[in-house]
Amino acid sequence: MSVEKIKPTEVEKIPSSPTGGVEAFPIEGPLGNERYRLVVGMTDEDRAYRKQWLQDQILAESEPIEIPGYYEARYNPIRRAIMWPLNQVFKPINPRLGPQRAHFWRYLVGKGFMGIYFALGTIYYFKYNSNDWTTGSGWRVYVSRTRQLPGHPDYGKPSPRLYLWQRHSSNPRTSGSAILLILVPLAAPLS
Repeated sequence: MSVEKIKPTEVEKIPSSPTGGVEAFPIEGPLGNERYRLVVGMTDEDRAYRKQWLQDQILAESEPIEIPGYYEARYNPIRRAIMWPLNQVFKPINPRLGPQRAHFWRYLVGKGFMGIYFALGTIYYFKYNSNDWTTGSGWRVYVSRTRQLPGHPDYGKPSPRLYLWQRHSSNPRTSGSAILLILVPLAAPLS
């Protein structure tokens, strides 16, 4: 007996694969291809195999089975604590929507709350961490003054822009600052 050297397949050359380097084969066999079934034909044995395979694909009423400890093993305690509120909200909704729709809406609501939290955090940062003479850090936010051209009702009046000493508080360290950067578009040329 001679031992033949097996040539590595393309799957074995992949460093990480779902099959662990072993070439996968479909359990349905060649009968999964409709063209094969029509051109080559099916024997009675093939028909029995195909019938049994189709019956095996039907899930029982008890499936999918929830394995005890799987949820705890999949998610760490911190992530479980973060996911707990939305899990409780969507637990009664899950049977009505179905698992796919409930998962989609749970994902969407969670990301929406994260977006709102991020937006509020950004507004808070720009409101209370602006750069002024008392600190050397923070974003420098410039607010443009409104244009006052001849013929404008506010022409000749003082600018509504507040200086540091005119803001909400008399203490410059606790006074508010500009939140948004206001961009004034260039005026059209006067004719």
